This record gives sequence, C-alpha cells and structure tokens, in this order.
Amino acid sequence: MFGFGMESVYVGRSMRDFSAVREALSSRGIDYKYKVNNRQAAWLFPAGGTVRSQTGSLGMDSDSAHEYEVFVKRDRAVEARYHIMNALRNA
Repeated sequence: MFGFGMESVYVGRSMRDFSAVREALSSRGIDYKYKVNNRQAAWLFPAGGTVRSQTGSLGMDSDSAHEYEVFVKRDRAVEARYHIMNALRNA
C-alpha cells in the first residue's frame, strides 16, 4: 500500500489501542504510516449505496466502525511489534 519495504505491524478496531501503538512507536523513533478504513462506508454494489445507508447504524458499536492499520519499514518490523505488544499489554 505505502510502497516497497513497508510491513503491516498492527491491525485493530480500538482507537485507544491505536493511540497506544502510535505513542509507543513515536516515542522510540520508529517512523510509521497508518491507514484508517471506515467499514460502514463500504459500497455494497454499484449504485447500491453504502452499508450504513442501506442498513443504518442503530445498535452498531462505534469502535467497530473503523479499522486501523499501522505500517513500518520492514527492517524495523520486529522491533516495532515488540514495542506494540508491550504497549498493548500495559494499556
């Protein structure tokens, strides 16, 4: 997604965990990029509208509406996963 040499090190749906991951990486000088995917805005089929427009959002957990993915350079992926694991354990 973000070019050669990048590897996904975290995928989750909690904004709290996503913030902890970003803080853990930035405090250790590990450069990262991220992608946020809104699952409610996905298109069902051509001219069919989005999931939310067709089914509504009543009763949907707002935390599960977004998916967060974090990427780092491949040569720092092992180190990043170690710090992410510790950050999420202590969060």
